[in-house]
Amino acid sequence: MQPAEDITAVLGVTALCAFLFLYEAAPWKKAAANAGRTVEAPPPLPPHSPTPPPGSTPSEPDGTERMSEMFTSGKDWDPFTPAELAVLAKVHERLGPALADVPVDLLAQFVRSAPHTASGEPCVGERLEAALAWRAREGVDQLVQAPPVGRDEFEWLMPAGCVGHDREGRPVILERPGRDRQAVLAALAAMSAEEFVRQQVCSKECIRHFLGAASRRRGRRISKFVSVIDAGGIGRHHFDRRNVAFFKAFAEVSSANYPDCLERLFVVRAPYLMTALWALLRPLLHPVTAAKVSILGGDYAAALEADGVSLPSGKLPESDELEGWVASTRRLLAAARAEAGESPSLAEGVLPPADARAIRQLLAAPRATPATRRPSPRERAPPAEVAKGEGAPLDSLCRKEEQ
Repeated sequence: MQPAEDITAVLGVTALCAFLFLYEAAPWKKAAANAGRTVEAPPPLPPHSPTPPPGSTPSEPDGTERMSEMFTSGKDWDPFTPAELAVLAKVHERLGPALADVPVDLLAQFVRSAPHTASGEPCVGERLEAALAWRAREGVDQLVQAPPVGRDEFEWLMPAGCVGHDREGRPVILERPGRDRQAVLAALAAMSAEEFVRQQVCSKECIRHFLGAASRRRGRRISKFVSVIDAGGIGRHHFDRRNVAFFKAFAEVSSANYPDCLERLFVVRAPYLMTALWALLRPLLHPVTAAKVSILGGDYAAALEADGVSLPSGKLPESDELEGWVASTRRLLAAARAEAGESPSLAEGVLPPADARAIRQLLAAPRATPATRRPSPRERAPPAEVAKGEGAPLDSLCRKEEQ
């Protein structure tokens, strides 16, 4: 390798690890702080967690083991575990009747991003309430129909889209940020951090629609996607101070408002040094986060296929073959509208029957702390900022329970 390529690889893997820390770490920061505290007993393993083999000796319940147990998650469509139902009850204490208005994908993501400890549960309701208020304040629900200014240029600059599904029906999202150096520098130089974050949030909302379509197609809750990042063409210009600050700002917004939505991350066409450095840096990440990441070189097709990633053409499409997030999402919604006679709402989704019953029971029961009731984010938001079709009543959600 040339020295410049060495520097690029070092910067690339460092930026990747920083992004993973920001993107995935927030839900378990509090657990990491609590892990050293004395507790009466470690939290129980969820029903779908691996069972130790017969005759094995359980490890001591130190902080690392407790965190591994907390974040051993099952499938998106599995019903909430008892620990997660306890988190859901805390969320209801915070939101009250507004719980019925929370989109089912966000509800699952926030509940399952929570540390499964008594001290960690209350913060979930606060984070979810803040996320709902942010959505209303920023008009996030309207971004697909009214995308940010300069959207076409942004999508050319950072081509991305849904390119397939894994074996369990989750969307596979390709991101290819390695465009022309001068174009990247010129576009980002003319953009503020707030504008960059808004463009990325628009992409996130498009991904939510593809998750919703996957849920309807499979008839079960799907709240996570598989990400494939093509590192070919990424250079030093992607990691100058201004660009890194932009990505850091987006990572913080994403972690706060779209938690626990990543099933797997594949970085393909990665330089050899990046692969080697990843092997050294991987132990620094939380084990659950590290297990989600695979750094692959140019011969990535077999590895993707072995992990169940299905690509219609058998390979990743070229950048110019990607339709663009907004156009592809609108086409997806038009097809769903033609089939069902109405536009699908992200407030609706497919719930496991046990989860639907749990939500109904919480809404029917008196709240534990009625004096702390706050207006919901939708009640506080100006009427013009609430998207038509959002906030479907719980009855409509329960009609879409898994069969």
